[in-house]
Amino acid sequence: MKKVIILIIIIVLLIVGGFKIFGSKNSFELKVSNVQIQNNEALVQGVILKGNISKGSIVKIQRDGEVVKSIKILELATEKDGGKSVESASKGEKVYMGFKDISENDLVVGDMLVK
Repeated sequence: MKKVIILIIIIVLLIVGGFKIFGSKNSFELKVSNVQIQNNEALVQGVILKGNISKGSIVKIQRDGEVVKSIKILELATEKDGGKSVESASKGEKVYMGFKDISENDLVVGDMLVK
């Protein structure tokens, strides 16, 4: 009987927790540490916390767990490459990303970019 109860509890935790013990659903995560927006164009700086990303990828801006907007990465550069344009970057790298069609309300320091 105890085994059945434990099994039920585990199943409920897996369902409610969205299988988080196996990792979050996001394959990419970056916390925005700096953002400059001018003429609806944004330059974002941050460190990749999870996964990897490529120029041209679509990412979601997430604030307080809610999606604000989806945007396409138009430019991607890494600090380790001296700020030169790269095609992709991975976990742990400090990156700079360029976006268009962004207003000051769309993206702020502390937001998460996820995929």
